[in-house]
Amino acid sequence: MRLFCAMGVLLMLLAAAAAQSEWGLPLKEKAERFEQDVLRKHWLNGLYIAQIQVPPEGQPADHTTEGGSDVAHSVNWTCYYLSGQIHRYLLTKDPAVREHCRQVYRGLLSLTQISGIRGFVARGYVKGRGETREERLNPRRAHLWHQGVPPYEEYRWRGSPSHHTYSSVAHAFALYALLVADEDEKKQCAQTIDALVEYWLDRDMNVYDEHGNLSDTILGFTDGRTPSLNVVMALSALRIAHHFTGKAKFLEAYERLAKQYGVRGYTDRVLGVESFDDCNHVYHHLEVLMQIERDEAMRAFYHHVAQQMWQAHQRDRCPLYTYIHFALFPDTPGKEEALQGARWTLQHYPVDKVFRPRMNSLRTDITIEDGRAVEPLPLHESPRDNEFQWKGDPYALDGWLSRPLLSVAVAPEDENVWFALEENGIIYRTRDAGKTWRKLPTLPPEKAHLIAAGKRVGHLYAAAGSALYQTLNGGQTWAKLPLPATAGTIRQVFLSHRNPNVLYAVAEQGVYRSRDDGEEWTGHRWECLTEDVPPARQRLFAVSESEPVRVYALLDGVLWSKQPPDKSWQKGATVGLEDNAPPLPLLVADAKRSGWVYAAFRVNYGVFQGSVLCQSDDAGRTHSHEAQTLYRRMREEGPQGLMRDIVPATLRSLAVDNTHDGVLWAHTDKGVMRLEPSSKRWQMAHEGLDIPLVYAVFVPYGSKRVFCSSPAGLYVLEPGRSRWQSANLVLIFEENTQREVGSADYLEAYWRGRYFGFLNETD
Repeated sequence: MRLFCAMGVLLMLLAAAAAQSEWGLPLKEKAERFEQDVLRKHWLNGLYIAQIQVPPEGQPADHTTEGGSDVAHSVNWTCYYLSGQIHRYLLTKDPAVREHCRQVYRGLLSLTQISGIRGFVARGYVKGRGETREERLNPRRAHLWHQGVPPYEEYRWRGSPSHHTYSSVAHAFALYALLVADEDEKKQCAQTIDALVEYWLDRDMNVYDEHGNLSDTILGFTDGRTPSLNVVMALSALRIAHHFTGKAKFLEAYERLAKQYGVRGYTDRVLGVESFDDCNHVYHHLEVLMQIERDEAMRAFYHHVAQQMWQAHQRDRCPLYTYIHFALFPDTPGKEEALQGARWTLQHYPVDKVFRPRMNSLRTDITIEDGRAVEPLPLHESPRDNEFQWKGDPYALDGWLSRPLLSVAVAPEDENVWFALEENGIIYRTRDAGKTWRKLPTLPPEKAHLIAAGKRVGHLYAAAGSALYQTLNGGQTWAKLPLPATAGTIRQVFLSHRNPNVLYAVAEQGVYRSRDDGEEWTGHRWECLTEDVPPARQRLFAVSESEPVRVYALLDGVLWSKQPPDKSWQKGATVGLEDNAPPLPLLVADAKRSGWVYAAFRVNYGVFQGSVLCQSDDAGRTHSHEAQTLYRRMREEGPQGLMRDIVPATLRSLAVDNTHDGVLWAHTDKGVMRLEPSSKRWQMAHEGLDIPLVYAVFVPYGSKRVFCSSPAGLYVLEPGRSRWQSANLVLIFEENTQREVGSADYLEAYWRGRYFGFLNETD
């Protein structure tokens, strides 16, 4: 366990050192990069699109209905991006920046016009017609998407807004009108704010979707008495609406709400201050409220809200909260420490924004309590938020983990052609040893759990329960092979390397062989090699094509073997020691060394905890850890004699190395382990893994390579190497796509920090 933890820490430190060039840049240089990055990849007519599918090198992002851009919350992030650009303009007074603000403003404005419904706000839009990515992934959400009204006919917009949607647009239009807008734009802002706030105020403070159905409530879950951050958002929007329109109805609603919740003179707990997302909204509102509110009692309440939020989040090192808070309330204690923490966060903000697996829960160099880090993690180490970092949890440990793979196969004709099966049944193929992957054109009629390579590069077998399918054309078509239905769940399939016209299938109920020297009918005629197997409650089978061919069975913990066509079974040694050391469901035969077979048992007795490997070189008649051997060792060497062969982990799978005789690979609950016959000791084999934990280890039949599926994706160990390498199959999103998030969050915080004097040009 110590070795595992130390290796985990070492890997994290090495990764951090290698990545410093991606985050340790001057803050100004980062901002310049991110500003260009927004325009290059995250921009659509003034709309900021946070999460996108990574485009091919040198190509623009695809913000069309055919692309992979996620605009379900673009209205919020565009509001925040505009807020940052406003402060950039206030700092630089650059006319080009002001024009850029105007373009973002118009992008926001289009979200209020594209539906043709007065006061309605679309969440976002993409260009083009036809179904969008969200509609393809989840057809049940197709009703949320619509084609725009003139002049937006060539855009498809996303509906069903939330109370956060209306919160964001209220403070964004207000801030623009206060600080940047010309006279015509101020009038336009007033008209827009009038319609937006009236939309939910006239509907009893509810948000209805484009179909007239209740979508959200402005106040959220409330007892009607205790102030919450939702109440503050509503108060702010009403105050903004009155300030810009002068309409009495908004002021009356503002006063009613303030009276209902007794906010004047309120000094008790404000509900919701623990929420990162809601605090993000309210800090933006406070920035506007403290400019337009003149009622001292209301200003005192808003000051109290800010202090409540700051008390909850002062340890978060959040630049946005910090800069807004101390710009509004500079006398709050702890200012210098807070500003240092905010700067630290921006300094550790990564330049590479592609989503990558993170598993900090394995680390021992950080303090963890209740599944969260005690201190905020540097952003280049943390599982970043899906779209806007300052609404995310800075104490989160894990995220964006790759889905597990169930099986890997390598074509014997060309070892650069690999296949990989993920748990949802999708099969991927690489033709260039893992540089690029593509999904097979079609899949078997049933969801597969196991794959095996055939004779040619386009041949593949796929097992789905007790059914076995074959493709001879790279997945263009599949045919079901007539393996006996009584075989049960298939556990292994492989093509003989001594005779590629012989196919073996190891199943729940026995071992089957198909042989056809004419090649055409391999897999269409089967013989059972395990007939007359002794009765047993628990059965496992294995087969070795070594000379002679041997079939093995583990029957209720006893090893048995036979040599076809001989029908007689030979009883061998017992695996395990009754109740305190039951056999594990593992039975593996060495394909090349006749008579070598492996099993294992689990030890759970006092200080003896772990797994013990049983090796036999005589077809199971005896093995390395029979009861009499263990008892003798106990007498001669004491407990230490037994402890030395116990692996302090649970063996979940075993595989024989195809290149080195006697070398074994194991998937355990502690990670990948390797057994060298010379050392007779299991060693952790984590070097090169970005996350030192695995879902499975694969040694495809006949392949010189070893593979493992981990939370960081698929890794490969090349022959003669000791360090794993990424095989570039990381299954976080749909299929093997990569996605990245933009950096409007950084820009918003950075430009505020610069404008308020909390950062300088050389930081």
